[in-house]
Amino acid sequence: MNTAFKAIETTGKLEDRNHIILDEPLSLEGKRNIRVIILFADVLL
Repeated sequence: MNTAFKAIETTGKLEDRNHIILDEPLSLEGKRNIRVIILFADVLL
């Protein structure tokens, strides 16, 4: 079975214990599984 995906771009921070804190809440309704792709700079800012 093929699955269609939609993408949302947002920003956030990686906090203690590697928890992701988004800058803004997502506007998705209902509970669902998600797939996360993380882009980050190769140097510490």
